Amino acid sequence: SRLRIVDISSSTAPVEVGSIFYPIIVSRTALYDVEVRGKYAYITYEINGNSDGVFITDISNPASPVNMSTTTVNQGGSGGLTVYGKYLYKAARESNRLVIYDISNPSSPQLVADHTVGSAPSSVRVQNGYAYVTNYAGNSLSVVNVSNPASPVTISTTAISTAVSSTHLRAHETVLDLVCRLLLEKNNKKKKKHNNLHKTLQRHTARR
Repeated sequence: SRLRIVDISSSTAPVEVGSIFYPIIVSRTALYDVEVRGKYAYITYEINGNSDGVFITDISNPASPVNMSTTTVNQGGSGGLTVYGKYLYKAARESNRLVIYDISNPSSPQLVADHTVGSAPSSVRVQNGYAYVTNYAGNSLSVVNVSNPASPVTISTTAISTAVSSTHLRAHETVLDLVCRLLLEKNNKKKKKHNNLHKTLQRHTARR
């Protein structure tokens, strides 16, 4: 129910410098994801698994953050978010949607698109006009053309091994890093399966 801001200028002695409590929070509610761009923190939240939304908080003074807006999305369980340019992209896990908001005015975000992706999208990153969405239940990666944020178009949805289906796109990764990591993990899983099969055949041959 609370966003806490920590000064990490000293890696050996981080210090909490400020926090903000969100009064909308009730029982069985969670802050799900946070991303900072400039002087704003963007936070997704979820209430009882059937209501969700986004807080936009001014953190220009870390000791005294101020919430600028609370946007109720109501797409079911929340997922991750990312900010790219003047738009916020949010995964809506329970409704299998990617929602896009114009955040030019942080005090009044405007919904510009509501687009179906894979099953239970868990996180999203945007780069060069494309949104990359990991789908938890669908074990897949959806690529969506968002060059016109008001009219997104799914380009592809690629199956990924179960082991990485719930992977969140890491904040430091480029999209190429993510795709390479997913494919490498998938390839490693195939190699492990092949090695196990090879060992089984060796044991069978030895018995003969």
